[in-house]
Order: sequence, then structure tokens, then C-alpha cells
Amino acid sequence: MSIVHLLRRDIYHRLDHERVFGRLPGWTQAGNLVLADCPVCKGPGALRLEPNRAHGYCTAACGRISWWGAARRVEGMEPPGALAWLAQRAGVMPPEVPHDRFEAYELADRRADLLEALWELCREQAAEQPAALVKLLGPSGGSDPRIGLFPGARQAASRLKKRGFGPEETAWLARSGMPAGAPVAAYRVFEGEVAAMVWFARDDSGVTEFLAAPAPLATPLIPFWFNEVVGCRNLLLADSVWDCLAVLRAGLVEACGLLPGTSHSAQLAAVLEWRVGMVFLPPDSPRIGERIEAIRASGAAVPYVLAFEKGEGLEAAAAKRPGAELVSKAVHGVRWSCQRRLGLHDMSSEAGRESALGEVFREWKTIESPLEKDQLVLALSDATGISGRVVLEEFRVRQDRQTRTTLEASYRDLFATGESMAVEGRFAELKELLFRKNAEIAGRAFLDQLEPFEAERFFRSIHDLPEGIKTGYPDIDRYIRILPGEVVVVAARPSHGKTTFAVNLLYNFLNLNKVFRREDPYIFFSFELNEEFLTAKLLSRMTGRHSFYDVLEYLRSGLRTDPHLEEALARLRGFGPYLYMVCKPRMTGEDLLAFCQSVFYKHGRIGAVVLDYIQIVGTPATMATREQEIQYILRQLRIVGQEFRTPVVALAQAMRAGPDQQSERPGIQHMMDSRVLEQEANTILVLYNPEIQKAQSSRMELLVEEDIVSLEVIVRKNKYGAINRVVQLEYRMRTNEIKNRGGFEMVYEI
Repeated sequence: MSIVHLLRRDIYHRLDHERVFGRLPGWTQAGNLVLADCPVCKGPGALRLEPNRAHGYCTAACGRISWWGAARRVEGMEPPGALAWLAQRAGVMPPEVPHDRFEAYELADRRADLLEALWELCREQAAEQPAALVKLLGPSGGSDPRIGLFPGARQAASRLKKRGFGPEETAWLARSGMPAGAPVAAYRVFEGEVAAMVWFARDDSGVTEFLAAPAPLATPLIPFWFNEVVGCRNLLLADSVWDCLAVLRAGLVEACGLLPGTSHSAQLAAVLEWRVGMVFLPPDSPRIGERIEAIRASGAAVPYVLAFEKGEGLEAAAAKRPGAELVSKAVHGVRWSCQRRLGLHDMSSEAGRESALGEVFREWKTIESPLEKDQLVLALSDATGISGRVVLEEFRVRQDRQTRTTLEASYRDLFATGESMAVEGRFAELKELLFRKNAEIAGRAFLDQLEPFEAERFFRSIHDLPEGIKTGYPDIDRYIRILPGEVVVVAARPSHGKTTFAVNLLYNFLNLNKVFRREDPYIFFSFELNEEFLTAKLLSRMTGRHSFYDVLEYLRSGLRTDPHLEEALARLRGFGPYLYMVCKPRMTGEDLLAFCQSVFYKHGRIGAVVLDYIQIVGTPATMATREQEIQYILRQLRIVGQEFRTPVVALAQAMRAGPDQQSERPGIQHMMDSRVLEQEANTILVLYNPEIQKAQSSRMELLVEEDIVSLEVIVRKNKYGAINRVVQLEYRMRTNEIKNRGGFEMVYEI
């Protein structure tokens, strides 16, 4: 993804291009600008995009103009190839660009790397890249290409100097202690708007002027012109905090600059956390002293420059604001510096990756800022190809391992001391020592894991938190949402459709990958069916017309003549990389956790875990009571959900109805081990099939040829919503298909 693409990533959220300026001939976008032909003089111009309008800057003779709303809307015009248009102005041969009629969003995607492609053309066809770009962007035949970027820039700089910027300020900059070649910027504010920008750098002979340009035009072009001409690489000036963050996240630049007037306290704090290379603070900025102190307190040596008001020089502005001096030391982005160090490791070998992981982990432990920690994780993820979540999980495992090692060493010393005291008979002192040292050792061991509450981290976690997955049944989704980290228990009496309901949930979850183009893996643990029978049941649901036994017979026969089953088999193969069906009846809770951890390490995430069913999961032999066994299983499932940020759906058995309960819907009290299940589960759904209950109570066989029966889903526990809601679904017993009922809603309270 190019810098240009990142710079304008949010423009389409703020501005409707078609509504604002329609189809202008020869337009293309760079940053927050749209370069287009001036509709007045037909010369080269630029549009500065704003939420409700676009300011136009004509770089030819007619000066500044404005296009408002849809006043210049041009219907039916096909824009010429933007790259060809720019290449022609640059004096290089344009490539073959199709002159298609694009919609705004398609156009943005096609031209994401427009300026980079132009740069490559200049690289191939011009001896000097800067000269080619100056010919493109500056006045033709300029005496010094470093002075003029656009026509009118020289005049802007001249006017700037006449109205308060002179030798005194230049000398002050020379005495500021900035290292040679370090960029400094100054702004002159005319009538509330930044009218011009002047770039300087200090060398052995003093301060040299490099560039003067209207600020809105110069902003998006710095990566492509200023970095090469001036030699200040990896610096980007952006007019939005979030543009800075996006570019730094992508690791495209070493440092970012922020234009004045765009940051408030919260944004400035984010910029400092991300180590933006420059912060430009207008002297009339509210609480500027607090901001400067925040910069210093953060430990970031961030170069910043004061913009100055009309008639006020830089020296006067600095004297007016105590502490507003230029800081000489530049700070590189944490992620960029980490990537540079990781380049010294051989990532193709296991030893190299392990060495890189250890180095970053040691640095990760010493950093307090959560945002800087995120940068290290992203840098390591980019270098190794391991997802960020897996890297964080590995860091937590290493931290836990170090904590255990620290505890073992401390307790070993304590036991040695205690043993000698016991031999000497000093039991009172030994008791006091054990009580005091135990708390001290534990507190010291977990000191590295203390993380104080930080609002920004909390907000970021909420923003990144998935909204939960839907069951695929709109009437159920109206009342519950299966959230990551939560345990949902689905209970029913025998033969009421627990496993079939779980298979339908799995099928609906797998379809989410297709609809939302995701690649989340799903795990189905079955302790009742083997893998072949479970696959046949899923295929029966996918076809919607074949029974479980029809599918088994078809697969046994080896014939491949049924188009519906062949289509279902093809879809099932497509689910293959993201579907894990585990049918091992001897698995314990630890085995479930270990298997999920392996899947998480492989994919970096888990979509959902389905378990059939709780009461037959294996437990250690040390459990004294059945209640302890169920509690142990549910605790393991909760660890799976919370460690891997995934929802867990676990089936549970309910007791058969007694003679006086034949028409009664089951409640929580009818579930086996109901007290523990109610305590540990976040949500409890109970399935009830009236027709099957009637057939069981009268000891009659249910006629499955009369395929469709009703299946009630009762919300018995819901931590975030209403309870005792009943949703009636349609259960096609022959094909194992559970669907929403057609027609009117069958949702009511009990």
C-alpha cells in the first residue's frame, strides 16, 4: 500500500467526490488534494478537499478560485488517464493507460500507487529523478529548483520575509543547535490560514533555504520531492494525526510531522506515543505550556517549531512562551528502529527467528507504553510473518515461564532457610518467615506483569473487540449474541436435537467465512459421534434433501452421480482448511485446551468452539465429586474462550421428563449438574421439541416421513438481555435441517 493511499484513506468517509466536484477532466488525487485542470484557464490546478467543499488553487495565471458543491459537475465525461496526464507534464513518455469510465471508489483503488508509478517512470527515463519531478511540479526553467515548487511559491516566500521573517530569525535558527541537515519549518499565518511554508536546514555555513510553497499544495508531495532534493529521507508531513499514525503503522517512514491546528490534547498524546517526528504548535494553541511539558514528560525528544502570528518573529514567539526551544535530538519511530535491528537476523532459519523473538521480548518487557509495545509486536510480525496475536501469546508464555522460574528460585532459597530453622527448632520464627516471605516473593515475581489502567488502551480494546457472531437464526440473534470469551450452554433432553442444532450452528458459522470473506477456523469436539458420522450429518444438512443414511450409503457406494451431494462435497472441501472435527472420546479438559492452542498458533485466531457434550468430557482421576468434574470442564472451556478470544458453545444433557412433567418445558433445574452450569455459563439455551416429547411420553414412534416438526429454543439465562423468551424454529428431521419458521414471528414469553 502506498503512502498516497494511506494519506487519503479516510477521505471517502468525509467527502462524496461525485457530489462535490463531479467529473472534472484530467483529475487525479494525491493526499488530500485532487490535481485537475483549472476550469477557468484550463491550466494545471489543484483542489483541496474539505468536508463540504473543495478549495481550488490554480497554479497558472488566474490565481485562486473555488469549486463549490456540484456547480462544476460534468456529466458523461470520461477522465483521461491520470498517470499519462502527469507523465506528460513531467516530460516523460506516458505508459498505456486505459481511458475507462471509473466510479469514484474504483478510481481510488486503480490509482492508489499513481505517484509511485510516476516516480518509476522518472527513474527509468530521466537521468536525475529530482530534475524530472521539478519539471513536473515546479516552474519551467527555474534558476534554482530547490526554491520553487509551484509557480507563486517564490512570491509567497518573498512576502513572508518582508512581513517579519528576516536575518534575525535566521540567525536565531542557526544558534538553535539543530544538527546539520535536520529539517525545520516555519509558518506565517495570514488571516487565520496557513498561507506559506518555508523549509530550512542548518549546515556548516549557516541556514539554507530549501523550499517555499503554499502549505496545502506542498503537503502530499514531500515524500516524492523534498526527501530526494533535500536529502531528508523518511520524513512525511501530514495534516492529520491519523494520517501520521497510519503511515507509521505501515512502517513506511521514519518520522512524521504534524501541521498546526489539527491536534488537541488527546490526539497529541497519541502522537507522542507513536513517536511522531515533529509536532508544530501555534503559539496561540490552548495550553501550549502543558503540551510542551507533556512532550518532555514522555521522554520523547520531539523536534517542534512554533508557527508565529502576523508581525511576530520566531525569537519573540520563543521568548513569549517559556520552554519553547527547538530540541536537537530527533527520535525515530519505535517500529522502524526495531525493523532495522531485526534486519540483522536470519529470518529464514529457526535459530534466527528465535534470536529475533528473544531480542524483541527483552525490549518489550522494558517498555511501559502499550502503544510502543504494539509497535514492537507489529515490527516482529512483519519480519517473521507470524501474526501479532500469536506473537503476543508467545510473549505471555515467556513471561509466565520467567515468573515461574523466579518463583522456583525464590522458594528454593526459602525452603533451604526454613529447613535449617526447623532443624534448630525455631518454629515460631519459621512460621513468621514463611508468612512474610511468601507474600513478598509472590509480589516480586508478578511485578513485571502489573499493567495500570489506561483509558486509551481500554478504548482501543473496545474498538478492536469483535461484536460477536450470529447464530444464523434472526429471531435468536434478536435476544442473544455469542460474544468472544463467553461460554454458551445449549441443553436438551435426549433425542430433542442437541447434536443436530450444534451441526446447524457449525454450518452457519462456516458460511460466515464465505459471506464476510474471512478465514476463521472453527473447531467441533464430538464425544458421541465419530468423524465419519459427523461428516455425514453435516453433508445431510448442506444438501437439504438427503437423509443421514442416504449420505452414508452414497459415500459407501463410491458412485459420484448425485449432483446435489457432489456440490455439497465440493463446498465441504472448501471449508476444509478452516474446519476441525475432533472425535476422540478420551480427551480431557487439558487436551481440549492444548488442541485449541495449536489451532490458534497456526491461524492466529479461532472463530468458535463447539463441544458435544459437557457431561462426557474426561476429567482427572483426582476429582472427588461429580460437581467438581463439571466445574473443572467448564473452567477449561472458559480458559479456551478468554485466552483465544473466541466463543464456546457447549451442549449439555437435561434429565428426561417425569410422569408429571410431560408437557412442561425444561428449565435450568432440569439440567444435570444444573447448579454448576448456571454458575459458570454466560448464556443458557434450552431446546424443547413438543412432538418428540409427545411421542416419547406415549411410547409411540414419531413418523419421520412427516418431516417438519417444531423446535423451541428457550433463553433461560442471558447476562446481557431478556430471559424466558421462546423462539420457534422449523426442524426437518429427515435432512437434519433447522431453519427459521416462515410467515409470522413465533416469538413469545413464558
